[in-house]
Amino acid sequence: MFGVCHQYLSSSVIEIALEGYFCSYESKEICVARNDVLEIYRLITSTNSSKRESSKSKLRHHNVTTHNKVRVNHNEAARLELVYSQRLHGNIESLAKASNPGNLDSIILAFGDYKVSVIHFEMSTYSFGTKSMHWFEDDEIKDGLVSRHSRPIVKVDSLSRCAAVLCYNRCLAILPLTRLDEMNNSSPTISNLRSFIVYPSYEVNGALHKINNIRDIEFLEAYFHPTLAILYEEEGNFNYSINFFWKSMIITIETWAGRLAVKEDTYSVIAIAVQSEDAKSLAFRVNNLPFDCLRLQAVPQPRGGVLVYTANALLYLNQNITPYGISLNSLAERSTRFPLEPLPSVVATLEESVSLFLNADVFLISLKSGDILLAVMTSDSGKSVPRFEMRRTISSVIPSCICSVGHNHIFLGSRVGDSLLISYESVVHELVALGAQNNKTDSEEKGQFCEAEEQEDELLVFETDDQDLFHRISYNFKVCDSIINIGPVVGLDVGEPEFLSEEFADPEKLALELVTCSGYGKNGCLCVLQEGVRPIVLMSHNYSAGTSLWAERLWAIYDPQKSSAQHDFLFLSKPDSTMLISTAESDFSEAEKTFFVTQESTIHVCNMLNGAVVVQVFKTGLLIYDGETCNTVRVGGGGIARSCNSETFLALALDNAHLLLFEINENTKMLNPLPSEEHSSPAVTSMALFTDNGNLGRAKDGELGVKRACFHQKEENDSDDEFLYGTADEELPDSKEFEGKNQQGDEPTPVKTYLFLVRLNGDLEIRLLPEGSLCFLVRGMAHGPRVLVGTGASDHEEASCFRRWKIDPNPPVITELLVVSFECLHGDIVLLAITHSGDLFVYRSYSFTETATEFDCLPLRFRRIEHEVTLRKMDNYEDEFASLKRHKEKEYAICELNGKPSAAESTVPIATAAVKLENTMTVFNNLGPYSGVVVTGPVSYWIMFSSSGLHFHPLYVEKGMKCITFFRNAGCPNGFIYFTGENAMRLAQLPSNVQFNARWPLRKVILRTTPHFLAYHPPSKTFVVAVSSEQPNKYKARAVNDTTEPLELAQEDARFVYPLEHRFEVLLLTPATWEIIDRFALEEFEHISALKVVSLNSEEVIEGKKSFIAVSTIVSQGEDVTCKGKVHLFDIVEVVPEPGRPHTTRKLKLVYSKEQRGPVTSLSAVSGHLLSAIGQKIFAWAFVNGELIGKAFIDSDIYIHRLESVKEFVLSADIRSGISLLRYQESQKTMSLVSRDYDLADACAVSFVVDDFTLAFMVADLDGNIYVLCFAPEDLASLGGTRLTKRADFRIGSCVNTFLRVASQSLPGETFSRVRHFNIFGTSSGEIGFFLPLDEKQFRRLAMLQSKMTTQLQHVAGLNPRAYRMVQPNFGSRVTQPSKNILDAGLLYRFISLPITERRVLAAQIGSTEASILQDLQEIKRSVAVF
Repeated sequence: MFGVCHQYLSSSVIEIALEGYFCSYESKEICVARNDVLEIYRLITSTNSSKRESSKSKLRHHNVTTHNKVRVNHNEAARLELVYSQRLHGNIESLAKASNPGNLDSIILAFGDYKVSVIHFEMSTYSFGTKSMHWFEDDEIKDGLVSRHSRPIVKVDSLSRCAAVLCYNRCLAILPLTRLDEMNNSSPTISNLRSFIVYPSYEVNGALHKINNIRDIEFLEAYFHPTLAILYEEEGNFNYSINFFWKSMIITIETWAGRLAVKEDTYSVIAIAVQSEDAKSLAFRVNNLPFDCLRLQAVPQPRGGVLVYTANALLYLNQNITPYGISLNSLAERSTRFPLEPLPSVVATLEESVSLFLNADVFLISLKSGDILLAVMTSDSGKSVPRFEMRRTISSVIPSCICSVGHNHIFLGSRVGDSLLISYESVVHELVALGAQNNKTDSEEKGQFCEAEEQEDELLVFETDDQDLFHRISYNFKVCDSIINIGPVVGLDVGEPEFLSEEFADPEKLALELVTCSGYGKNGCLCVLQEGVRPIVLMSHNYSAGTSLWAERLWAIYDPQKSSAQHDFLFLSKPDSTMLISTAESDFSEAEKTFFVTQESTIHVCNMLNGAVVVQVFKTGLLIYDGETCNTVRVGGGGIARSCNSETFLALALDNAHLLLFEINENTKMLNPLPSEEHSSPAVTSMALFTDNGNLGRAKDGELGVKRACFHQKEENDSDDEFLYGTADEELPDSKEFEGKNQQGDEPTPVKTYLFLVRLNGDLEIRLLPEGSLCFLVRGMAHGPRVLVGTGASDHEEASCFRRWKIDPNPPVITELLVVSFECLHGDIVLLAITHSGDLFVYRSYSFTETATEFDCLPLRFRRIEHEVTLRKMDNYEDEFASLKRHKEKEYAICELNGKPSAAESTVPIATAAVKLENTMTVFNNLGPYSGVVVTGPVSYWIMFSSSGLHFHPLYVEKGMKCITFFRNAGCPNGFIYFTGENAMRLAQLPSNVQFNARWPLRKVILRTTPHFLAYHPPSKTFVVAVSSEQPNKYKARAVNDTTEPLELAQEDARFVYPLEHRFEVLLLTPATWEIIDRFALEEFEHISALKVVSLNSEEVIEGKKSFIAVSTIVSQGEDVTCKGKVHLFDIVEVVPEPGRPHTTRKLKLVYSKEQRGPVTSLSAVSGHLLSAIGQKIFAWAFVNGELIGKAFIDSDIYIHRLESVKEFVLSADIRSGISLLRYQESQKTMSLVSRDYDLADACAVSFVVDDFTLAFMVADLDGNIYVLCFAPEDLASLGGTRLTKRADFRIGSCVNTFLRVASQSLPGETFSRVRHFNIFGTSSGEIGFFLPLDEKQFRRLAMLQSKMTTQLQHVAGLNPRAYRMVQPNFGSRVTQPSKNILDAGLLYRFISLPITERRVLAAQIGSTEASILQDLQEIKRSVAVF
């Protein structure tokens, strides 16, 4: 069994986020970790940062003198822009930054196998380079541990002097970021900038202070030496030793809530000053902290110290200060002897909470419920012990991490919901003297307090200073932007879209959409996903092959005589004529009288001068129409092959390789020719015009290098000691300098127009018009290098940054070029190029000024964006390349003779006869909220540009899409018209309820509850979802007899936190509107364990089988009450819709419900019978006359939680005993064990693998591994068929929760029908991927390519793809030898984005061709393209 595994969608949950300058000095950025994906987002704001800093300083230092409310109005429009994304070959467990004045911040990554890498961003290549790697898997460090039960933790000193790594909860390693003699010095000055260096790491002996079980670490501030606070659990009275062959290991016995009467207050905090490798000193130590301590957080200067977060309390510790703590509920006072002060204003728990300091005194705490607490640390007059005041503010997303972004934004990352960018503003109320406050009556105080409490999203924090004055400060919060998250995926199913245009309805192929259960609690939702674009067709007309009405190109044009924003003309170009259609009215009609040329084929039509002029370019000339007059210009020397335009310039490429340039006169509306002889040699294959507003010539990062050092130093000194002791002697530059150029208030930047040219030799030129001077030159652009480096780069830099290739005698030909820029790109430009063979190059510009000044070229470079799109045809790769090779040498030599073509050679085309020039890229802007490019062809792609990156969405239509144009009129404000390969013209628009700014088009159905299971009911075309909501449980179970009830009401105080109980219900949704049309609530304490659509034998239907909704439940009321379960069967019946709700035509009808003898843990159906796992047995039932009649049973293992069936075979998954293959024989009414697996310790999800006549079994474990097992009695390892043999394995990297088996697509040209299914899986980190079986020949070729790419490509952070995809079983598993018969498609698809020369070298090394490899990759993609 061979196969390939690939992630449709990479991880979407955000685990870690931190702020810094990682890729640019221009603005603040955040670095987020999504399991194995590292992303950098840039904060885009519109307000001057100096004003924000000034406002924040006034609030912090209490320089408020007004008696009115002061609202600090921060920037209202803020968003996050993705600037870098990289998939790593390892799961990111911890993340930290190391700041360095004058340089970009470095990132320290810790991975799950205790490997640490330090990476730094290189502007020359726009990628991260590895500075150092550290390995902590030595046996001495492990100290006998054989399982990875803890995650590594990385923390960095506030001055970036060193970093600490916690491994195995017991070992501390120090990474010096400066020399040991520099660690004792203060931060370096601006005038003495140093380079960032990572020195060899060393270990800190934890036994020196008897530290064994470390929970968290944190560097403290306001210390001369780097001081590390360690939260650890003390060694108890019940220590024992486990003797190994060479040493013994001391194990600390932890306590829990059930042992508090015996052991409590087990945690301690110790602060160690790290002076050098051999010198460490003790700063302070506090013992007997509560047993439920969670984490540490350093308190900023000048207060200093550390906060200790426990489950029910908050503690403050500092040197020479009495420890202080507050209890947030009554549970804290019962579980510890640590003195705690009750806080009656808040009742909460701090488990799974995250926190962030806004300044030295005010900090936010985001609870696991999503509520945000705003807290302040105050000190009474004459006392140094702080006090806490808290109040709830707003309710947000359930958090996983939090960090500040700039000065007035925070970022909330989430695992179960969309991550949010939130802005906050401070409101300072009038100052009130303490004496005046004491004179107020109690009623006045109560009234003011109630009035303030009614103000939603605000908080009043009371604070007194030494002058007996206090402030009232409130904060307003506003959501500015969000990052889409579809994880965790706990359920998958496919369904048919309710509204689908008839043009996309194929009777032989169902149109499917993928629906997932995602989120948790109030962030619960259903995600409806589709791979491609499915537009809403408003009008369609098919033309036969003999009909003359068809188009090769389309253009929608504005009428110069009208000022409306609607298109008035539609040009349809034919091979020998042009049709003009009027679109001003609601109906399209052919224009009777027109000034335009209709007797020739139209090459290009455009509006110029903001729609004041229409220019029509045809084969022999061009026509200019300004609404009143019409002028025609004939072009000699050969026909026009291609044209492009800007607002004021027009470029024409002739068949004889000559280039013509025109500039339009704004007064006379005439085109004036420009000198263009120098642009004609070598021959031009493609060109594009781009109007620049100052972005190409801007210099951001190069000029802000030293300035950022000053700004960084200012941020470090921006604390309360600046208010107390004044600023430094060194004067810092004005903060306005950090805003860059061309900000609001500066002089407007002149508009420039650039001409982009690609020549036959593959060189890219950028020329400034109208002068035609060369501004930028790239050698070998047609090969698709990773970075386009201009003329200014030296040979040494090119050799060090890029792999130099030899001169190719047959370079690829760029047949089409397009340069665009949209508002969402923040001034960057995107260059798109298509080669003759169908390769699509996408480049994005970035500023690079190191060589621009010296060599007088544009201060920018272009980085290539990786994607998995290829426009090649699957049937003629080799023929097309061979034809090009035969014709190229002769025709190129003629084109380049004497620098320009002669009169006798005027018939030579600008490209070879084997290359067909086509205009396949069309730009659209403001199509609703979207902008981008459409690439037409056999498989069309919509390239959506957004702040979250570039997204490629295919559009599958019959025989491809020939041409497309975008237009607006009264009937269709945001529409487009396209022609299919079958000569069908369609008027369509994008659906408004689908988000296209994601990897896949997405629609979220908000549930506000936790979805657990999902099933699609085909007969009624509805979805059934099992959801739960959390409610406080105020009952407790007790022993049951004949006279007592199993539950009694608990009597607790008002500050008691009750446990949350899940209340389950079954929902029925219609995909027409995705509204809930019916629901069925379950009883209290009844939990749903499985929900499926089962096909059971029934006499009610002619087919003999009927689909029912089967639900299994477990009723658990505690340890003292016997656990029971129920089986519910529902039928979906048709009813009369409710008034005003036309879609409520279906209802749930309960046809069976009965309590079972034990918990019902799973359900399925086999041969028309119902399967149920009850306790330790699996039963087969027949549903007859509304009752379940037992037919067969078999004993099972510990806990069966998954049952899957195919025909008469059943696959059962046990949570601790692997999988078993069962067979149900209906004729004999028996169920028998066929084979089972004895190696896997746990099984999270199971599924069947179907590959023609081969049936295999796929299982996923808790560690993110998947295995493919087979029943092979002839194999000796199977012991006669009693043991399932392992054929393949692969590591996903995240726990797989569910599988879904779908039939694959048949490929064009297949001589026989191959029955092959692929398995879709969803993970806890939001990944959606697939496993596809492959034949051995295809697998061997791609396996050799994967091996070469593993060793020859550079991988970020020094990670090994082979090691990452190798299974890592749990300690209890008996899996030993990996099979490795599954390919990593994520690595293989990088082959498409490699430079062409590297692709050819890799293909030659494995004895294959580039075309064969690309065809294999495209076949894999087309096989799974069912959505």
